[in-house]
Order: sequence, then structure tokens, then C-alpha cells
Amino acid sequence: MKMANQYFTPQTIVIGHLNYLPVTDVYPQLVEVIRNRHLRTGTLNDVFIKP
Repeated sequence: MKMANQYFTPQTIVIGHLNYLPVTDVYPQLVEVIRNRHLRTGTLNDVFIKP
């Protein structure tokens, strides 16, 4: 959570896996940080593959 609080910011790309065990333990808290900061999630496909 300390890293999420530091790095979940606008204009920042965070690469990770949601199925990584420590992440699964704090998933609800991560979602809360994302919602409170009005951020959005995406995948590499969202960035690099054109529609």
C-alpha cells in the first residue's frame, strides 16, 4: 500500500500483475486508491494496439 500511495498518481505508468499474491491481499485497498484519485487502469494493449 505504501508503494500504491506513492506511485498511483496521474501521468504515471505502473506495471504489475493483479494476480501477484501480495496484491491479491490488498486489492480492495488498491481499488479505493484508484477511485479516490479518479485514476483509470489499462493494459499494454490499450496503449500500443490501435483499434
